[in-house]
Amino acid sequence: MPYSRDDILGILDRVIDRMGIRNIVDAENLEIASSDSFQLRSIERVFYKFGLGLDGNKVIHLSKETESITPEPAIREMGIRLN
Repeated sequence: MPYSRDDILGILDRVIDRMGIRNIVDAENLEIASSDSFQLRSIERVFYKFGLGLDGNKVIHLSKETESITPEPAIREMGIRLN
């Protein structure tokens, strides 16, 4: 079941508090206001546990389709080779 806007804001608050990050959430647009790729990947890993992800910097609900798709640039960045 998709989360409500308030649920997502609560999750965002807990995630950034747990990670010790401050002032990086645009609550109006549900976006992470950061350009630090390490920080964004770390946040996305925690979001995955809640069925959430990031599309760029915007928080999205993951569906069965989006859970299994990893963009090719991200795969290369992680040093993974696919045959």
